[in-house]
Amino acid sequence: MGKLLATGALSRSSTEQNDNRPTDTNANDEETLTPDAVHQLLSNRRRRDVLQYLEDIDSTTTIGDLAVQIAAWEHDVSVTEVTSEQRKRVYISLYQTHLPKLAASGVIDYDRDRGRIALNGEAEELAVYLEDGGQVVRNWSRYYLTLACLSLGVIGLAWLGVSPFSTLSGMGYAGGVAIALLGLSVMHRYRTRRY
Repeated sequence: MGKLLATGALSRSSTEQNDNRPTDTNANDEETLTPDAVHQLLSNRRRRDVLQYLEDIDSTTTIGDLAVQIAAWEHDVSVTEVTSEQRKRVYISLYQTHLPKLAASGVIDYDRDRGRIALNGEAEELAVYLEDGGQVVRNWSRYYLTLACLSLGVIGLAWLGVSPFSTLSGMGYAGGVAIALLGLSVMHRYRTRRY
C-alpha cells in the first residue's frame, strides 16, 4: 500500500468509500484510481493477464484471442495446444466478470456486443505495477551472459596453466558449467512462471 501511495501515480478520491463498494472512476474526469481500486483490479491474476496482454500487443483484440492466450499462460502450453475446455473456462470468466470490471473502472474499452477489447488512457496508471508484477525485474539474459563469460574466463585460465585452475580436468569444468547452467535455468523457470 505504501508503494502505491509513494509513487504519486494515484490519488485518493474526494469522498470516503466503503471498501466493499466499487469505485466509480468515471464520475470526475480529473479523478484517478484510488489505491483500493488499483488493489482490487490487480488482485486477480486474469485481470493482470488481460492488461499485460493488451499492453504487449498495443492494439485492439477479441475476447476469443485473449481467452486463448490467457489459457495458454495458465496451463503453460502454446496457444495451439489450448483445449476448447480450457479456452471456454477463461472466456466465460472474462466475459462475465473480469472484462466488465476492468471496463467499469475505466482502464479498458470493451465492446461486449462485438467482443472487442483495447486499453485506454486510464490503464497507464496501472502500467507501472504490471511492468514488474510487484517483484524485482530480472534481466535473465544478463545472468546467462555473465555465466558464459565467467565459464570462458575460468576455462581460459586453466588452458593457460594458471594455478589452481589448471588442476581440474576438462570434465570437471564441463560438469561445473553444466551444473551452474542447470541451476540458473531452474531458477529462471521458477521465477518466470505465469501462474
